[in-house]
Amino acid sequence: MIIKLKPIIRKITIIGDNFSFSFIEDKTNYAASLVEISCNGFSEQNIYNYFAEGEFKSNEIEDLNSKHFLYDFIEDFVQSERCPDMLYIYTGDLKFKVEIMEEL
Repeated sequence: MIIKLKPIIRKITIIGDNFSFSFIEDKTNYAASLVEISCNGFSEQNIYNYFAEGEFKSNEIEDLNSKHFLYDFIEDFVQSERCPDMLYIYTGDLKFKVEIMEEL
């Protein structure tokens, strides 16, 4: 099955009291794989909702599980070498912003 999707490129910004980190990622192949295996009922039409723009607070992230890719992004990010050490000890509230990008 060949899945044809418009590019799904997202800028994810993690915002703290005195800092922010941004990442731009192409999620098109990931989205296609989710559609191909019918994960969570995703189709070529509704997969874009999973990658929607938005702003979220730390206490909202758990509710995004299976509803928005940001949940999985954060889970992977905090276990990766890309995660700055200071985030492990940061005690303030974090905000997360997802923006649609046209290109990498």
